[in-house]
Amino acid sequence: MIGLGSLTRLLSASLLAIGISAAAPLAHADFTEDERLEIGEIVKDYLLDNPEVLRDAFIELQRRETAALQEQQRDALREYRDRIENAPGMPVVGNPEGDVTLVEFFDYNCPYCSHALADLRDLLNADPNVRVVLFEMPILGEGSVETARVSLAAARQGNYLELHSALLGARGQKNEARALQIAEALGFDMERLRRDMEDPEIMAIIQNAVALAQEIGINGTPSYVVGDQILGGMQSFAALRSAVEEVREAACETC
Repeated sequence: MIGLGSLTRLLSASLLAIGISAAAPLAHADFTEDERLEIGEIVKDYLLDNPEVLRDAFIELQRRETAALQEQQRDALREYRDRIENAPGMPVVGNPEGDVTLVEFFDYNCPYCSHALADLRDLLNADPNVRVVLFEMPILGEGSVETARVSLAAARQGNYLELHSALLGARGQKNEARALQIAEALGFDMERLRRDMEDPEIMAIIQNAVALAQEIGINGTPSYVVGDQILGGMQSFAALRSAVEEVREAACETC
């Protein structure tokens, strides 16, 4: 048998091993085979009697991992901010000279991006001083890449937001044929559009977008960058406006 003092020491060491005790760690403790077996029984009994400990430990682990990820993303944003907010070839809507830049990463075949369009348009209507960069990030298959090529080529003719809205609002899967059909219906110069689609710079813009997204830890659409925050998933108009105002107020505190 293990004495009471040893029992307490072993239990503390065991709980430390699974992150549920704040006691000082025991470095390089050597246990016999019998002691290791008894440790297992002690921990098992403790957890059976106190199952909420595992829940609390899991919640704490998630909190720490989330905080670590957010810090990594903030560091990446500081490094890549200018390349994201001023990415060559990426369309800008809203106020080009706006005091706050919001970046949206999207895919034309993402149904959540389609639903998110209304909230983005509400933000543009409500805030005349916001600058929005629409980051083409086609990650949902070849049809998404084709549609992004059409969209970025058409952006050279202006009126990008109308085509962007029409593509997101169209039902079904989008691909080159569907995107060209929509662009033609909107009156774009189709000969020029097809020629611009073949410009290698268009694919370079798309590849740059996907690479930058990976660098800052974005792997899904829609996602937003505003200030030092990454907002993943659909965001309501209220959430987008609040994030923009937060950046604006922070800037005013230092001006």
